[in-house]
Amino acid sequence: MVLGSKTKPKKITVHGSNEKDYNLLIKGGEDLRLDQRVQQLFAIMNRIFVEDSSCENRDLNLKTFKVVPMTYRLGSFEWVDDTEPMRVLINKEH
Repeated sequence: MVLGSKTKPKKITVHGSNEKDYNLLIKGGEDLRLDQRVQQLFAIMNRIFVEDSSCENRDLNLKTFKVVPMTYRLGSFEWVDDTEPMRVLINKEH
């Protein structure tokens, strides 16, 4: 499935050797190393939230997903169901 954004990312399904299907978003034209680093930062923040009692009591948690840069202009994202593009969310608010 080709998605309708500027870079035309593609959703693919990969059938694993464990007989499970995995959905991925393949994106080209951008360096995804920054996206990968942001997800790593979010994972560290989640560990801090768990260790801090005031954060843990408020059930703070950042949703993370896998990012795999393959080249400086191509990579994959773990597919996350039930998400919306930022522009859709902004349009709903206005």
